[in-house]
Amino acid sequence: MIGVLKGLELLKEAKDILKEYPLCDRCLGRQFAQLGTGLSNSIRGKAIKVLLTLKACLEGDEELLSYLARTGFEPAISVLKKLGKSTPAKEECYVCLGIFNKLPALIKKALAKLKEYEFDTFVVGSRVPHIILEREEELRRRFPLGFDESIKREINRLAGKKLSELLGKEVNFREPDVTVIFDLSKMVVEVEVKPLFVYGRYRKLRRGLAQSLAKGGVSSVEYIVGEVLLRSTKGEGYKLHGAGREDVDVRTLGPGRPFVLEVTRPRVRKINLKAVEEEVNSKAKGEVEIHGLKLVSKDYVSKLKALSQYFYKTYRALVEFKGEVDPLKVKLVEEKFKDILIKQRTPLRVLHRRKDKVRSKRVYYIKSYLRGPKIVEFIIKCQGGLYVKELIAGDEGRTKPNIAEIVGEEPVKIELDILDLEGLD
Repeated sequence: MIGVLKGLELLKEAKDILKEYPLCDRCLGRQFAQLGTGLSNSIRGKAIKVLLTLKACLEGDEELLSYLARTGFEPAISVLKKLGKSTPAKEECYVCLGIFNKLPALIKKALAKLKEYEFDTFVVGSRVPHIILEREEELRRRFPLGFDESIKREINRLAGKKLSELLGKEVNFREPDVTVIFDLSKMVVEVEVKPLFVYGRYRKLRRGLAQSLAKGGVSSVEYIVGEVLLRSTKGEGYKLHGAGREDVDVRTLGPGRPFVLEVTRPRVRKINLKAVEEEVNSKAKGEVEIHGLKLVSKDYVSKLKALSQYFYKTYRALVEFKGEVDPLKVKLVEEKFKDILIKQRTPLRVLHRRKDKVRSKRVYYIKSYLRGPKIVEFIIKCQGGLYVKELIAGDEGRTKPNIAEIVGEEPVKIELDILDLEGLD
């Protein structure tokens, strides 16, 4: 509780503020915002002006009454009139310049814009004319009471409370579905929409299909899945985030590769994910299958990216060598690659887009099956991020050890399939 002496001291501070600046009830009350609970700044400012009016009457302080009257405070104006004194003309609030009067119009604009979007939670932000922020800082610097709050915070709170009442929606400061920006300089409202993130797995059933949208007209998993989700959400764009990626000529079988499809500015958030799965699988015509769709938060993307290099992956590689292979050397591959660490320098084929460095990746095991004099099928279980083609071919010695050097023959054709891959299911 504030003591009597402290209270009188604060009243003196309030008088000194009003001597220098004509302030509306809100802007005066905001200088004492942290005193008391359950009060708006408007009520707090009005209460302070009432106390100052009573003080002025008790002390015959016509000067103080004049300071109050120029803010348009009626009780002070009435007292001056009863005393037969002239009353000063009402002045615009020095700090806010009457900006709070613009809020109803902007709230109306916000309601109209928000009709386009489906959402449960929101938060309000604001942009305030620079002159107002400068004057607020000037007042804070000259009268550092330590109880104030910023005008932007008050605007955000007032607008948020009103929108919540009118929309029946909750304010969420941590992760709102939409953010409503009140631009009081331009008198416009902007709506920022939280992207929608859908997690699932995809199976890529044919070679020649890219993971993400690419130049040159190559079809992609991203396009096949993204277009269906875009229509379902009435969004404006999409991006596929995969737990790693496979080459265009590699199939992804088994349970599929984990992914998150991000849809930007969705107008519809509550979608039937089972229906999305069915539509994608029907329209993909055996090229792509998806399953296990579920809505997730944004942090799933970073988790997927960070953990994909540690997930285990199981590949099937059908390798044709230049010459006939020695079955004993093929079996030696199994012995050499039991829980071994591979030193792999960035492959030549991706050096144009990846930093040239040496990575250490683990191979857990390799199983081999002769399929012809020159053909071997390898089942390879390894750590995510290992370049399997280079593990097989050696990449001019940039991957050590490698299968080709042990077999003693050069691979001329490699067909890869991903059979299994961990995820965040």
